[in-house]
Amino acid sequence: MSTPPADVPFETGQGSPAQRLTSAWFDLDQSGITEYVYGPEPLDATQTRILTLICEVGSAPVSELRGRLQVDPSTTSRAVSRLVVAGLAERRRHMADRRVVLVAPTAAGQARHDDARHRTEALMTAALDGLSEVERDPLIRNVELFVEQARKYLSMAETSG
Repeated sequence: MSTPPADVPFETGQGSPAQRLTSAWFDLDQSGITEYVYGPEPLDATQTRILTLICEVGSAPVSELRGRLQVDPSTTSRAVSRLVVAGLAERRRHMADRRVVLVAPTAAGQARHDDARHRTEALMTAALDGLSEVERDPLIRNVELFVEQARKYLSMAETSG
């Protein structure tokens, strides 16, 4: 779990909007959400992203995973290896081009992904059910806008970085 930076206030409603959002983000992280969604042995971020991708598409070449995740080859290889050792993924040779290594989910990997998705949807449903429609709809739209703005920032940071 993460520890907030020293300049992030712990009191709700204190600080700048960025500090308040950062504080809420860390509070959510400390709440046990990761363990609830992913179980007592959560995967790291790269493993989670790879498992999600291969469960959604069935299998993918390692090179495609690298490109979609925008991480270096060694990070991708280590994450895939840990998924394979954990029994959540397997490596296969591409039938048409034996030089290409595919990564595919195992039944256990697909089950873990499906369980995490179900738990996430249950958590979101429960949290949103506690809000009125007047509160819920703008919250969802604002989170969508926030994600859009964060992606723009990250894209600019990549190109200038």
